[in-house]
Amino acid sequence: TPADAQRPPPIPEAPPGDAAADAGESSKAEPEATPPPLVEQPLGGIGGDSSDDDSSSDSYEGADPDADESSSPEAFGKASSTQSQPATGASESAASPAGLAASPSVKSKKLSDPYKGTMWLGCEDGWIYVYYCTDNVRTTRSRQKIKQKAGVTSIIHLDGRVYACLQNGEIAVYRRKPDGLWDFENHRTILVKEKKPLKQLVAVAGKVWCGSQKDITVVNPVSESSESTFTVGHQSGRRSVQAMVCSGYAVWIALENSTKVFLYHALSAEFLLEMDLSSAVNQKLGCCDEIVRQHKSACLRITCLLVCKDLLWVGTSAGVIAVIPLLKISSTTGAGSLKPPSVT
Repeated sequence: TPADAQRPPPIPEAPPGDAAADAGESSKAEPEATPPPLVEQPLGGIGGDSSDDDSSSDSYEGADPDADESSSPEAFGKASSTQSQPATGASESAASPAGLAASPSVKSKKLSDPYKGTMWLGCEDGWIYVYYCTDNVRTTRSRQKIKQKAGVTSIIHLDGRVYACLQNGEIAVYRRKPDGLWDFENHRTILVKEKKPLKQLVAVAGKVWCGSQKDITVVNPVSESSESTFTVGHQSGRRSVQAMVCSGYAVWIALENSTKVFLYHALSAEFLLEMDLSSAVNQKLGCCDEIVRQHKSACLRITCLLVCKDLLWVGTSAGVIAVIPLLKISSTTGAGSLKPPSVT
């Protein structure tokens, strides 16, 4: 009919599956809730919590002694360039290198108390690290580090000065400043053996005995110059000085790869006595197996010397410690007047 022609066509009903799809599309059309923006935190240790203990800033493992990148402005710039800005409320020390020095977790480690005892640690790479005697070397950074021209082999203290012998034949001498602190910037150098390594230092009767190869050089600490030189063990080949100890007027010296100890007078540097410890050590090894005894006897040598309780303690490569009673030596004792003591 004409009325039916003007009426719009009926809308077909969608199946149940299509209705579910339409409902899903309508739900997808709704905007998803955006999570709050993530704010990256600044580097640990820079502008951090001031309640951290001092051990976290003092300890270091495997750090390069030549540079401390964690506390330099250049290192801070590299680290900050790879991170976003800190959140609102962060300390200003995390955003500016100038605030890094004011951070409570970064403290100065310089020597500041002239009345505290110090310990000097020399290394083969030429660095000397200075600590307070109360510091824990394993967990505390050095209070001061000094770079030498060559490796450090021995360090002694005599009359308010520190002597460090080097592998280039020189001795570095450090003194105190008028305020009592050590003067690390202005030190003196004593040339003992040009381009010959120095190995041992010992204080003898107010002077410094320095061992270089087979020779002993006597250095005057007042004039800071060499006074005399003598050779240890004329029949010992090319062996170098291994260890030296002093007790009163007696100076005991041992050479590398040797079982002998030599006794010299502290004032005149005169040779007094020579002792071979091989027989005494082999006697102690009698309780070991034959193979072990032969091996230890073949490579037997003296490794270290120590004077304590009127006894000379001699360490050997066999693990046997020989003990020698100290002889009574006066200022007038000469060669030939002493008898070798018994070794236990």
